[in-house]
Amino acid sequence: YGCYVMPILHGDRLIGRIDPEMNRREEVLKVNAVYAESDAPVTEKTGKMVADAINELGSFLGAKEIVYGKKIPTRWKSQLS
Repeated sequence: YGCYVMPILHGDRLIGRIDPEMNRREEVLKVNAVYAESDAPVTEKTGKMVADAINELGSFLGAKEIVYGKKIPTRWKSQLS
């Protein structure tokens, strides 16, 4: 999954993981990959919640831009772009 993978939680359930990388000089959060667990609710609603959480992480880190790699669950792609 990557060296610095972070969990995606939905309530008390692990539903996925992200592999983030912050470039502080350029103020860009790059999400190298997003992985959904096999039993995760991979719906558009869940994708929106994941996108909101990643946006919060970006704000916390001071990112002015968030870019995504190619590895994203299909049903979440429209929210994570």
